[in-house]
Amino acid sequence: MIVRILLSALLAVLISAPVLAAQCEEDIKRFDNALNATDLSNETATEAKRLRYSADIKRVQGDEKECLELITKAMGIVKTGK
Repeated sequence: MIVRILLSALLAVLISAPVLAAQCEEDIKRFDNALNATDLSNETATEAKRLRYSADIKRVQGDEKECLELITKAMGIVKTGK
């Protein structure tokens, strides 16, 4: 019984990982489009880009949760300009 529960949990994790990876990749593309459409100061744009590249590194490393957190922060900078 315990083995069945553990296998079910493992299967759920394996199925959800690609979904998160795709979400992060889509958010990075949305960020790139939004950044190109805004007029930010060099300092603000640099900070947003730093967060974007950090998110992409986390995506490649498989840390999708951290990727989503970083790209959300970067998108916040682009939206507010701060």
